[in-house]
Amino acid sequence: MQWLIRSFAFTAAQARGKIPAYDERVRQFAAHTQQLLLAGYDEVLLVGHSSGTFLAISSLAQALRAMPIKAHAAPSISLLTLGHWTPMLSSLPAAQSFRDDLQTLAHAERVQWIDFGAPADGCCFALVDPLSAVDLAPPIKHPKLLSPRFAELFSPQRYKLLKKDRFDLHFQYIKASELFGEYDYFAITAGAQDLAQRFSHLPSVTDFRQFRLFG
Repeated sequence: MQWLIRSFAFTAAQARGKIPAYDERVRQFAAHTQQLLLAGYDEVLLVGHSSGTFLAISSLAQALRAMPIKAHAAPSISLLTLGHWTPMLSSLPAAQSFRDDLQTLAHAERVQWIDFGAPADGCCFALVDPLSAVDLAPPIKHPKLLSPRFAELFSPQRYKLLKKDRFDLHFQYIKASELFGEYDYFAITAGAQDLAQRFSHLPSVTDFRQFRLFG
């Protein structure tokens, strides 16, 4: 798939700092995120999908590093990553700055991080810890790993069709589903509960080995 190959090439250039416009975009998002964190909201929720998880992770990490120490305990800070590609970047030797960002989030006590990955989605590292390719010193705060269980959100006929379209399946995280279920992107991002509360009853997936490249 051409879009997948382009993503590989972009990620390799990003790791080497060859995309100044991207670095500037991260700085802009980080500055905006910092303003939100200091504004007194009950929750600040950042969402990253696919390779957009790189942007969400780096923006939040930079915002946290720039904040006054006393402000770190202010709002509930939530990070939602969907269909992530994190090891595709973090495993590259030149991507030290991104690994530094992961280090920041791994030790940020106030950040509630939940990652959703569907095993049927061949365009992501499903149920693989985004920190898996990084050598971290304890204590580490790992993200909660969950599956959206797309098969339960569609009739068997519709799900069969969805699985045949890899592109469509990869973007299902941010679209409406046919049936009601635990995973509902619009309820998550616009509902009354914060991210941690909404999924507090679900344990993190810790024993999924299929497709695992690290560990």
